[in-house]
Amino acid sequence: MDGAIPARNCDIVMKGGITSGVVYPKAIAELAEEFRFRNVGGTSAGAIAAALAAAAEYARVSGKGAGAGFARLEQLPDFLAGQTNGEPNLLNLFPPAKPTRRLFAVLTAFLGDGSFGEKSVAAFGALLLVTPLLTILSFVPAVLLPVVLRDQLSTLGALALAVLLVVELVLIAAGIGLMVAGNAVRALAFTLPKNRFGFSTGMAAEDRTLPGVSEWLHEEIQKTAGLDPADPPLTFGDLWLAGEQVADRDGELRKRENDPELRAINLQMITTALSYGHPYRLPFENRRFGFRPSELRQYFPAAVVDHLIGHARAGDEAFTGVNDPDLLALPEPWDLPIVVAARMSLSFPILFAMVPLYAFDYTLNVNATVPTRPEHCWFIDGGLSSNFPASLFDCPFPRWPTFGINLEDFHPDHPKDLKNEENNVWMMERSGSGTSDRWRRFPEHGPGAIGGYAGAFLDTIRNWHDNTQIAVPGFRDRIAHVKLSSDEGGLNLKMDPAKVKALSERGKWAAVRLRERFGAAGATRTGLNWNTHRWVRFRTSMMLLQKMLRQTAEAFAAADPGYPSYHDLVNRTADKDPVTGSWWPRTPPAYRDSTKVLEQFASAFSSSAPDFEEKSPQPGPELRISPKL
Repeated sequence: MDGAIPARNCDIVMKGGITSGVVYPKAIAELAEEFRFRNVGGTSAGAIAAALAAAAEYARVSGKGAGAGFARLEQLPDFLAGQTNGEPNLLNLFPPAKPTRRLFAVLTAFLGDGSFGEKSVAAFGALLLVTPLLTILSFVPAVLLPVVLRDQLSTLGALALAVLLVVELVLIAAGIGLMVAGNAVRALAFTLPKNRFGFSTGMAAEDRTLPGVSEWLHEEIQKTAGLDPADPPLTFGDLWLAGEQVADRDGELRKRENDPELRAINLQMITTALSYGHPYRLPFENRRFGFRPSELRQYFPAAVVDHLIGHARAGDEAFTGVNDPDLLALPEPWDLPIVVAARMSLSFPILFAMVPLYAFDYTLNVNATVPTRPEHCWFIDGGLSSNFPASLFDCPFPRWPTFGINLEDFHPDHPKDLKNEENNVWMMERSGSGTSDRWRRFPEHGPGAIGGYAGAFLDTIRNWHDNTQIAVPGFRDRIAHVKLSSDEGGLNLKMDPAKVKALSERGKWAAVRLRERFGAAGATRTGLNWNTHRWVRFRTSMMLLQKMLRQTAEAFAAADPGYPSYHDLVNRTADKDPVTGSWWPRTPPAYRDSTKVLEQFASAFSSSAPDFEEKSPQPGPELRISPKL
């Protein structure tokens, strides 16, 4: 890659999936050959890929690394496919905290290749060491029985010996059951809660020489961005400016916070505020959160936490009023390091410990007048609420394409092609296709039924919105679907090098398909391309606008008995409520003039031919007001 900035822009959104993120590096590098990334987004593992893609684009746009960032990113699968100290590098990036290591060894014994029997034996061996005292107590009866009866064994008959053997086997089985149940209770009630409901914080313990994912990602972001790891961490503000020199940095960044269109590189990720029960877009646009440096040092390298301390938001009366020197307000959105946001999005339940910030519950009486009691606000994996935010950068009439890379299971009629990875990537190829629901099948009987049932309803709870969004016209034709089998991606932390490289190749082919459709080659290709995509968006957007304006015209023409119409309400000139007579400020003249223009336009446009809803692309979307994440 020569480092020249492409003339055409694109956006990209990447789905979460823990180790499935190995799909993205080569896909990003392939797209970067023809497009400059303007908006980059993702969730969970997709957030890590998004952070690295934004860092590489920063290096190119700012002139700090030309195309070296994308070249480095393209080589990342080679590292992820390798091993260090005999363990896969993927597994090494998720080091468990000391109190959870033995338990983590039990679970990872079931990962990787090998028969179920071999994995079970390895897991049982690891389980024996989780709580040695519990293991000893569990098997005391089975050990003591033959010891106590050793003098009588020679005098027992065949039947008595058979009964004794059965009793011994029952005691051994009971011991195994007690050991499993005891360790499960201990893990669920004590070990995991004490470690904030996860095995790993993302940082390696002091006795480990290899970095955890937080340390590794911080260094990788810095180097990909053309920065030294010892330099201040790359922030969202750095991306927004991308090397542009401005006189009033904070003033310019505040302007770009309010208008993402002005950002040189707009990186956004999704996390889930478990304490609030809804997703959040990162960087935070509100200023309600604080942090304790002593806590975050367990999650991030010292340089990152020191940056947070040095850029803590000054003058925040809520947090300074608590008079706690270890409690600071989170920096302004533009001063937040992107590695912090990536780790907050990558907080897969149980695998990762939740990330703790602080906020005030203003519904409590104690905080009603002067906030005095900050509480933990816990953040968990963004995929819990939006694993594939395909509409993250959506607009009615796009100026450039927004690409989506989705991860999904193989179809029963289209199994994995073991010879050609190109055939393990799918995109809709004709108008009207891609609308069928994707089935989630699970066993209806047998040992796997409960697990399959639980997995299906949890998947539905967290992915229903994303699953319906990707079937909408103007969305489905710009999404490349990368197929994965059950032993690829996800929680398969011990994937062998061949599988890692296979997944990264699929990612490259996904990008090739997107370039063929929306790049320079697509301008002359038959079938779906950038022109057909924009035409579909035009049809659906005009249909939605016409419907909205029709409702606007009807609302202005109607009146609720006893109340004025919208027309009369907006055009009032008195400072009194027309019904109650109480004081109510009149509508400013500029508001009345602008509303008159809208009213006339709504009446004309909604009643004019043609009816844009007739034969519009299906399934038809809807326009609604929804909260901003």
